[in-house]
Amino acid sequence: MNHATQRSDIPHFPIIMLGVAILLTLGAMIWIGYTSFKTSKVLEHTVTKEFRALELRGLILEDDAILMKYAQLGVATGDPKWEQRYDALIPALTSLINEAITLAPPETITNTANKTALANQQLILMERQAFLLAKTSNLNEAKKIISGPEYDAQGKLFHEGMIEYNATIQQRAKNYLKIQKNDLGDSIAILTIDFIFLVIAWGITLRNILLWKRELEQIIITEMQYKKEIENARHFLLEMSLINKMNDKLQTCQELKEAYTIISHSAQELFPDLSGGLCLRLPSTNEMETVQCWGNIQIMKSTFDLEDCWALREGHTYIVNDPHTSLICKHFDSPPLKGYICLPLIVQDGLIGMLEFNSSNNDITDYQQHLAITFSEVLRLSIGNIKLRESLNEQAAHDPLTGLYNRRYLNETLPRELQRAIRAKRSLCVAMLDLDFFKKVNDTYGHEAGDEVLKFVAEQLKINLRAGDLACRYGGEEFLLVLVDATIQDAMPHLQQICTDIREAHMTYLKQKLPKITISVGLAEAPRNANKAIDIIRMADDALYKAKNEGRDRIEVFEITS
Repeated sequence: MNHATQRSDIPHFPIIMLGVAILLTLGAMIWIGYTSFKTSKVLEHTVTKEFRALELRGLILEDDAILMKYAQLGVATGDPKWEQRYDALIPALTSLINEAITLAPPETITNTANKTALANQQLILMERQAFLLAKTSNLNEAKKIISGPEYDAQGKLFHEGMIEYNATIQQRAKNYLKIQKNDLGDSIAILTIDFIFLVIAWGITLRNILLWKRELEQIIITEMQYKKEIENARHFLLEMSLINKMNDKLQTCQELKEAYTIISHSAQELFPDLSGGLCLRLPSTNEMETVQCWGNIQIMKSTFDLEDCWALREGHTYIVNDPHTSLICKHFDSPPLKGYICLPLIVQDGLIGMLEFNSSNNDITDYQQHLAITFSEVLRLSIGNIKLRESLNEQAAHDPLTGLYNRRYLNETLPRELQRAIRAKRSLCVAMLDLDFFKKVNDTYGHEAGDEVLKFVAEQLKINLRAGDLACRYGGEEFLLVLVDATIQDAMPHLQQICTDIREAHMTYLKQKLPKITISVGLAEAPRNANKAIDIIRMADDALYKAKNEGRDRIEVFEITS
């Protein structure tokens, strides 16, 4: 089942029922809220209007009285400031009257409002006329207008209109309250029916939600498993990428020592919670050597026997989950705290090593065990290839009969050693050795006997040379020695000892005594005699030729002739 299929399997019926129940509930709540809100708002509106109407009535009457006072003072004194105050108050009064008209019912606007507004206009007109007369010094005429019967009649009409307006507003409030009372009874009946439907809808919905919940929980579990599989796949790809990178780096290694650090870093990246070590089998022995360790718990012995490890005994992976209840390998300096795993590294030629992982806090998980097996499979092939390359390089650089370095290796190494000696301002000696009358040995005793002599001489060279010196089979019965950091005086004792050991040796082949073997040696020093490899070899060869001519079994030093 894929991700999209899981999504489409979510049942829709409980959701629809839940939606219906919620809609009914919301409808009921909205209806209750609306009815309550409407009732409260109407009541609030009615009360507000009534209070505002009373307030407006008082304000209008107050402003009207002030206007009349301003008009009377202006007519009585003829002072223009009263007219100015009068003009300033007129807009406020007009605004109050307009607001009162908006609060009134429609039928009131036609009758009462128009009558009140008309009376107000007449009053304003007469007051304006009085102000005009006062400006022209006709104060008596102006007073007649302000105190005349017509002015009083319009004022009376204005006051009666305001009283009638107030009564209309109060009557409308009573009518609204009566209507709301009837609406409340209807709302209660509707709510009762709605409640019955709600109980039925919620009962059905809850039943189906329980079924839907069970299916959804199963889908969620499947979804989590699916995500876990994706995450595991992502980790797996990342780990395989790290293993491939390690393998690529190992393929470029020329010798095993270069590989140890690469393996250690890769193991720590792949197994950050584990410690471990890499062990390799010592050549031609039953012992293992720990060549690299990593992590916080490094408990592997530096060397141990093959029999100390159960994985090496049995020839397959050995896993210990609980050290207290399982057989423990003997290759630990201290007992492991938690579980560990040993993986033998076996190639076509046999056992080459062992990989070990251990944990200090938790058990090694199944996934870590499988990853460790994959890691070891790549590692055994890579180490096998490196060992094969080392073996091939060793064979390419050594003479198969004597085990000494060959001429090819000499041609690569001698120039490098010469340059190193020149930079360090030190001496280097080259000695050319040749077996005297070696052809007679081959002709008399056979080539097999001659080979034994060559191998014996090579062994004597290895014994008498210092660490860092170089012994090569130059060709046939000729050998070449490179003595680093040595002058003629330093090299001479070593060469004399070699000549003595070979001369005094008693050699036999197939129970047949071989004749005494002697060697002739030519010696040259660099950079005193030369600073190039071809030149220093030629000079040593010239000295050897001189030793041959001077009677053999001797050492001759190259000297520049004038």
